[in-house]
Amino acid sequence: MNAWKVVGIIAGVGTTGFLAYKRFGPFTASISEIPDSLQDKMRGVSWRDGCPVPLEDLSLVKVRYRNNLGFNSTGKIIVASDVAQSLVDAFRELHSSGFRIEKMKLIHKYGGSDAESMRDNNTSGFNCRQSTGSSQWSEHSKGTAIDINPLVNPYVSSGGSVQPAEGAMYADRSIMVKGTITPEIAAIFDRHGWKWGGDWRSTKDYQHFSTSGR
Repeated sequence: MNAWKVVGIIAGVGTTGFLAYKRFGPFTASISEIPDSLQDKMRGVSWRDGCPVPLEDLSLVKVRYRNNLGFNSTGKIIVASDVAQSLVDAFRELHSSGFRIEKMKLIHKYGGSDAESMRDNNTSGFNCRQSTGSSQWSEHSKGTAIDINPLVNPYVSSGGSVQPAEGAMYADRSIMVKGTITPEIAAIFDRHGWKWGGDWRSTKDYQHFSTSGR
């Protein structure tokens, strides 16, 4: 929200009204092409030649979400253009439910490091990388997967190893904190065509949603 818009809202409704708007304002979202300036930042970091999806087939999605204080924040996430609207629809329902997301920053801000993004509990989407423990392209490399609050919704291998390691205590799903993904939250995404890694049989990827189910 730009400064002049903030001034206009405060002038119209007062400080108390503005704080209420910040906390309880409606969901908003936008889908756009990735601007050239952002493409330049992505090249060689989160995208490179040989990635399974070209930059022109990706979209920049901006969504309003509830942060851990319960206030509205606006985040950015990149996904494949053909799944962007379904993701917005899921986030709209997620916002209405009051679900908390700590932060939502583009992965190039972490140098393309999935490990650093997970440790920071950052919700992210596209990142041209291999699947965990595999030489195959991740669904994130296709822009068809997202990870939500990964520190408190960790990846747990069939052998019991946890990523990020700092989130090991949250492998115990009886520990409920802000941003914990439950079957009820997963059902929101399922209604919009996004499948939850928490439903996998052996390995559990509690942070992960994808349109392919992989």
